Amino acid sequence: LPRIFQVNWFQKNAQGKFVWPGFGENIRVLKWIADRCDNKVDAHHTPIGNLPNSSDIDFDDLNLSPADRKQLLAVDKKDWIEELDDLDGHFGEYGDRTPPQFKIIQERIRKEFNAT
Repeated sequence: LPRIFQVNWFQKNAQGKFVWPGFGENIRVLKWIADRCDNKVDAHHTPIGNLPNSSDIDFDDLNLSPADRKQLLAVDKKDWIEELDDLDGHFGEYGDRTPPQFKIIQERIRKEFNAT
């Protein structure tokens, strides 16, 4: 199966500023994705999938605070549970046309979050 990666470039910090410095720096994450596909770097498991280890992303010269770096690689349980609840409503609009795998994945993620 193809590998699927997801990013959120638009996270904001406590001061309301975007954490990631901009599209010109996206190559840093794309490099991690390529290295991950080539088994050159590892990742750590979370309920939503595998995330990079901080040491495997090139943060050099980005002037990111330790808190911003941590936020970029964090998984907020509360936010994700809300997202799963929103998806229930969205998928409900499609009824039987929603692929059953979507619900299976949602429930797996919920169970993992509830186990932590």
